[in-house]
Amino acid sequence: MNPLYNEYKKARLYTLLLVAALAVTAATVDYFLALNQRIVQRQQLLLSAAEDLEHQLAPVAHLLQMLKQDAEASVLQAQPAPASLYGQQWSLQPSATGLELSDVEKAMLNGLLPQLQMAQRTSNIVKQFSYLSASGVWYVPVEQRSAALELEAQLFWQQKEQLHKLNHQELQLHRIKAAETVFMLSVPLQQNNQILGELVLNFDLAAMLQRVAKGQQDSTLQLLNDIGEPLLAIAQGQVMLDADTEALHHSDRLRTLNILPVTLHLEPQDARSALAELRDLFGHFLLYLLTLLSLWWYFRRRFRSKVLAPFQRLLVHVERLGRGDPQGVRHIPADWLELFHQVEQLRGKEQDQNNR
Repeated sequence: MNPLYNEYKKARLYTLLLVAALAVTAATVDYFLALNQRIVQRQQLLLSAAEDLEHQLAPVAHLLQMLKQDAEASVLQAQPAPASLYGQQWSLQPSATGLELSDVEKAMLNGLLPQLQMAQRTSNIVKQFSYLSASGVWYVPVEQRSAALELEAQLFWQQKEQLHKLNHQELQLHRIKAAETVFMLSVPLQQNNQILGELVLNFDLAAMLQRVAKGQQDSTLQLLNDIGEPLLAIAQGQVMLDADTEALHHSDRLRTLNILPVTLHLEPQDARSALAELRDLFGHFLLYLLTLLSLWWYFRRRFRSKVLAPFQRLLVHVERLGRGDPQGVRHIPADWLELFHQVEQLRGKEQDQNNR
């Protein structure tokens, strides 16, 4: 039995196992490097989107803070109340329909009125300013009272009643669910460490998020409140009210804003399921396996044609010469001519010794 052929069969098995192990290792490393690159890219997009949204929210939050300072300073000055206050006011408590704003509140709102009107006229984000007193009186600086304003005021009051005992930050974001995409920012006004009321700003948060979504490669952007409930989502430039609630399972796609207690979630367009990720890993494995098998087949074929086959012919050549044949095998490979000639010379020397 040819010992070289036996070793060749063993090497073939060991090489196949080594090729499979190398393919698995290379595919796994390559897959996780690509996955890490995608995660880093998503985080960069999310960071960019969060910064963009914060830059848009900053002027609105700053405006409310400045109005709060001016209002509280006006309260301390105790200016006389105007004879009539421009706008509409009504009570949100069914049992106290005759409630009105106090003289202090009327004087404060009369002083803020020019700033409120100017901000509303110069910004396409600001829709409406309102004021809610601690006693439950709602005020809007408009000439006519409408059903939409009454609905927003009533829903806002109901939310405030439900969250009255909770500890919130000074600047709060509210979503009026029954009024679709109505979002409000509120800031409390104080007098002698007592809550006088809240200044409320109705603004277009959906338009802000749509602007952010334009630079995020058609990704889906979603806003979550401080307890993980979806507030608003933008997909392909369109506003989505019924958003996915599974965003909290993707911690690498969440970013909490500094201005408001809300979280921004980014869902890339190329986001894939676990089955798709497994198919990707299997595809990497097949690619490396076929490449290594092709290389293995080439060297195996070369070894058989350049080493194993000539060596087998050499054994046949030696066997024929040993039987006394005048000539061994023909068609000797060029690279093995010298070795075949050496075998023939050994046979000639052996015959000379026998003749002596």
